[in-house]
Amino acid sequence: MSAKPLSAIEREILRAGSDDWVPLLDVEMLARRLDPDADPLGAVEAALAALLDDELVELGDVSDGGFFAWEDSPDGALNRLRTEWRKGRSQDDRAFICWVNNTAAGDAAVGNRGSA
Repeated sequence: MSAKPLSAIEREILRAGSDDWVPLLDVEMLARRLDPDADPLGAVEAALAALLDDELVELGDVSDGGFFAWEDSPDGALNRLRTEWRKGRSQDDRAFICWVNNTAAGDAAVGNRGSA
């Protein structure tokens, strides 16, 4: 786990996640807002990879029973996200491929490393 400053998108994902689980659609919209010219999948992958590597978030599904983390490794979770993203024909298809849940370290990082 590194203590590098958070990027703008990483910081925004963690801020959103400190309140509730974050659907992939919100992460995509953050990526598009913060860098309209970037490839959205690339920006989403890069941000989530950094957060997963630092154990600040986990990816999973949400149902009536709550949040259920995927049991994949960080690389496996990103591969799963990438595969499902490419299957989706529209933003609506991709909206809820996964949800992002802050870990306790992720909630703490919002305050500790929030300024990039």
